[in-house]
Amino acid sequence: MKNRNLLASLAGWLVASVATDAQTAVAPPKDGAVLLSPFTVTSEADQGYAARETLAGTRFKSELKDVSAQVSVMTKEFLEDNPRALQHAPFPSMTYSTRRHFIRTSAAAALGSIAWPGRVLASGETVLPPHLKAFKGAYLKNPRQASLDWFRDAKFGLFIHYGLFSLDGIHPFEQLRLKIPVAEYEKKAARFTAEKFDVGALCDLAVEVGMKYVTLVAKHCDGFCLWDTKLSPFNSVRSAARRDFVAEMVKACNERGLGFFAFYEFGFEWHHPHGPRKKDFPHPLTEVAYPSPEPTYAHGADYDLNRYIDYAHAQVEELLTRYGPIAGIWLDGVAAPLSGDRSRFRCQELYDKIHRLQPHALVSFKHGVTGTEDFYAPERFQLQHLKPGATKPAELCESLNPAWGWVKGEKHMDADWVMPRLGFTRHHGMNYLLNIGPMPDGSVLPADLATVKEVGRRIRENGWPKGPDKLPDSE
Repeated sequence: MKNRNLLASLAGWLVASVATDAQTAVAPPKDGAVLLSPFTVTSEADQGYAARETLAGTRFKSELKDVSAQVSVMTKEFLEDNPRALQHAPFPSMTYSTRRHFIRTSAAAALGSIAWPGRVLASGETVLPPHLKAFKGAYLKNPRQASLDWFRDAKFGLFIHYGLFSLDGIHPFEQLRLKIPVAEYEKKAARFTAEKFDVGALCDLAVEVGMKYVTLVAKHCDGFCLWDTKLSPFNSVRSAARRDFVAEMVKACNERGLGFFAFYEFGFEWHHPHGPRKKDFPHPLTEVAYPSPEPTYAHGADYDLNRYIDYAHAQVEELLTRYGPIAGIWLDGVAAPLSGDRSRFRCQELYDKIHRLQPHALVSFKHGVTGTEDFYAPERFQLQHLKPGATKPAELCESLNPAWGWVKGEKHMDADWVMPRLGFTRHHGMNYLLNIGPMPDGSVLPADLATVKEVGRRIRENGWPKGPDKLPDSE
């Protein structure tokens, strides 16, 4: 197939060229690296367009001069063979130039999936995700089973809710509750400096306490992304912070042997023009009840949920192909698909993509939509949905403050509140994911820092708490 040979040649150029203008570009494998199996390049970020080309496993060499010299010819041939690639893009307003950039970055993102998973070097060494090094034997047999074994053994994780919703200390649902127009809410990005959001210190805290993974809110309901997404300008790199927090956190976690989960709000989306609507998914959080039609939203016959679903699937693909190995994808907003026709979210399609791009990666969607999730991650009120005697791994997620994100004057819990909950999860063979909500500048509230450190001290001195059988009241 003509495109197969073209893309195989184009691959090296993409990795080299994108590296010059993207901090998160994936470097080519070292000389002699061998891909264990064919991989699939996917580009599904556009509105309904999906182009898949299967490339046979290929040896890459570090010297890319010959390939680079052919770039202009190959790009021209690729676009001639795939005219629809320039006709479809995440948003209709994309120019010809930005669409070309989108094609380049999408292909480079797909190539990122081959740079590390299951890779065998010429020396015979297998490259493992850093958090799975202790599970090498299991990983070589079954990467996802190795991850499940690791997850069951992990016990404890750090949850971090931070974003534009942290700036004014109102609530993570501020846009919904105050009915803030999209254009007005976007202005908050100019105040988002995050000057004291220290990923190294947060990961050091997790290690000190005995946590084995970090789950960062990469995108919440407001649609603001904490990574350098190429699919929306509403992201942290284009904010006052000028930082890719996912890239920073993945690097910090890998350096410490921690797993990294990317929290992705899937069910509720108040920024995208085609986000879920109440008419289809009648839940209170599905849609902002604006007094008049929101001008940035699609309405009537122009509205197409699939355009949002394609966008969300493509953003998850970015998270899996641009930052190397991660522990998995932590989806949120389960109430939306469960309130309507859940098949419209195409969850199984997304799960399959996650497992294809990173065979070891785990996926959760709270207490489940399809039942094929790798683990459940309920909040307290969702525990009732877990079946007694179920063998699937689970974690209970709770927060030191009720709102999850930082809210002015809100009561925060202490170590005496945490310990019995940690004991409850251990008693039931679950993990405990404890959330903190950094303040506007990104620093951790001193009281929360003291609480987490005290929990760690008690675990070190007394071991993991035992019991109770029943989860204590929330207060």
